[in-house]
Amino acid sequence: MRLQSKSATNYVFKNFIFILPFAVLPALMLALFQSEKGPATLFIEIASTIKSGGQISFENFYADLYSYFSLINIKSNAVFGINVIWFWLLTYVVVIIGLCLSFSFVERHIKLGTRRYGNFFRNIDESFLFVIPYLLLMFVLYQIWTMLLSGAIILVSIIAQGWVFFVLSLFVTLIFYTAYFVFFSMLILTPPSMYFDGYRFSFAASYSLQLTGTHFFDSVIRILTTVIITQALLFLCRLLPAQLWLPEMYENVVLIVARFLFYLWWLMYLPSFSVCKYAQYTETRRADLKIKIFD
Repeated sequence: MRLQSKSATNYVFKNFIFILPFAVLPALMLALFQSEKGPATLFIEIASTIKSGGQISFENFYADLYSYFSLINIKSNAVFGINVIWFWLLTYVVVIIGLCLSFSFVERHIKLGTRRYGNFFRNIDESFLFVIPYLLLMFVLYQIWTMLLSGAIILVSIIAQGWVFFVLSLFVTLIFYTAYFVFFSMLILTPPSMYFDGYRFSFAASYSLQLTGTHFFDSVIRILTTVIITQALLFLCRLLPAQLWLPEMYENVVLIVARFLFYLWWLMYLPSFSVCKYAQYTETRRADLKIKIFD
């Protein structure tokens, strides 16, 4: 006899159909309305400029640099005659609701062994105060951190140009992102700490730091590895259509599908990882796991 796997990845695949309703709409909206720019796009454009013999400059801080890192999408184009920023704001409301429901579902399933959805409004109400502080902290910290990163890249552009600038700015970007995701990962057990044990946010955050620090390679390094793998796959999906000489319309379709799958995975994985690891590190009995009998 053996106990079923405690892996968060295994949990996602086993309960995929149950978590999917909470993640599919937020993932689709993020794929459509979250800015398609990103750090990879920025460095592709910088490399192209250097190859063509152009000069690297950032005259418009937001448009030329910060917009490639920022989560805030303030593009002026319209969808159905409505400025896209309203769709972006609606997207993040839907994402927050979806994550609250996902955390609530996973927590109740692991703690009580039930997969019943129950009352959606009750689930939102009981999870809102637990999830929102963590999401808000991570969002604000990311915006501030990437603003500092943008400033650091501008400083690098003053002292270096060409491929030296490219290498230095890429190195700085990797350092900044690694630091952010380390902090992100070390606080990821905050919501379940509040769920399971009723701790206040400040105590739950410090407890999360303690637990993830003790299990650094199993928690932080695992998140960092997953980030690298998914970002690499997304980057390949950006390059592949152009290499296959696909029409621009199909390139956009491939990118939207890739972004949708990227967001779908993370919206399902993060709540599962957070709750599964908290139960594992605190040695909480998982009601969702059964003993399997095999020959």
